[in-house]
Amino acid sequence: MSIDKRAPGVFRFRKMHKGKAYTDTFYGSEKEAKKAHEEFIYGVRRGDYDRPKNLTFQELTDIVWENHINKNLEPNTVITYRNCLDKLLPVFGKKEAIKIEPITIEKYLNKLSKTYEPDSIKLFLAVFMLIYNKGVLWRLIPNNPFSGTISKPKNNKMKRKNNMDEILSIEQISTLINAYKEKNVYQRAGIYLALGCGLRKSEIRGLKTTDIDFETNTIKIERQINSISKDNYKIEGEKGPKDDSYRTIIAPEFVIQPLREIIFARKIISKDGYIFFNPDTQRPVSKNFFNYTLKVVIEKNKLPNISFHDLRHLNASLLVNDGTDIHSVAKRLGHKSVSTTINTYLHGINEKDKNIADNFDKRFKEIEQKNIKSK
Repeated sequence: MSIDKRAPGVFRFRKMHKGKAYTDTFYGSEKEAKKAHEEFIYGVRRGDYDRPKNLTFQELTDIVWENHINKNLEPNTVITYRNCLDKLLPVFGKKEAIKIEPITIEKYLNKLSKTYEPDSIKLFLAVFMLIYNKGVLWRLIPNNPFSGTISKPKNNKMKRKNNMDEILSIEQISTLINAYKEKNVYQRAGIYLALGCGLRKSEIRGLKTTDIDFETNTIKIERQINSISKDNYKIEGEKGPKDDSYRTIIAPEFVIQPLREIIFARKIISKDGYIFFNPDTQRPVSKNFFNYTLKVVIEKNKLPNISFHDLRHLNASLLVNDGTDIHSVAKRLGHKSVSTTINTYLHGINEKDKNIADNFDKRFKEIEQKNIKSK
């Protein structure tokens, strides 16, 4: 292997691999050439230079996924990127990667912006950019046609209120609960666990029949279903709760009722004891299992556009505003420290504290007036 300087700022790379000669030309400084040469060597060994240049978006994605995303990124990021690609590949997968026009991508992102939050749209764009930038770096494609050409769509959705306790009013919460009485019992149980107990989606998916005590209405949170590493690949499996937040909580009766129906009336439980599972795979339901029904209920009942995770926040805010001490709220939510709870729900805490101060001030003035009259 070698680097030959052909002219000022022009370098030629050569590499013999498995009896075949590979060459490439690089334009830039000597320092940049050394780095690019290393990428060239890795690319030859990966077989990048043996692939056809007219890669489809699916083929380009597969290469970047195998050699970068699935090996170098965090498990949760891998899952997030997989969810994005599940939307992108059916639309663009069969198209030749280099021939997809920026306007086509921008139109598609504008269409998605009617359903997804702005941060999600940025993520879709980030996935595109990552795949194309890696494609250019590994010389699979000549250039990234989207660099600096795509505008982020404007937010057409209703702006979310800043205070978590104002996500839904009491009347809207009632509407949500009643709407789910007509839904599948599994959907109902999942939503009620988030709203009534503040459980994370990953914790709900990990619940087993042995975690529920119907005599005491208690629920043990001992695991979550999330991304884990196995044989250098990211898969979903059991792991301990986030921040090791093992805990047992007492559930309201409206949460226990659908769980009782699932376990005792239906008696359709997975072989591993999962309450929420896919009967075809015998594995826990997907992370998107509850999302579609929630979206339908929200649209049908004209409720504010909330996410499943917002139900956990709503549960915590209601507890804080009802006067539950912050340590109890933190323990119930499985927060690692009380400061996490305080920082997240400071508004509700401050409102409660202000009411205490106002009431005490009012009471003090009443006492003061009585003292004046007695004189």
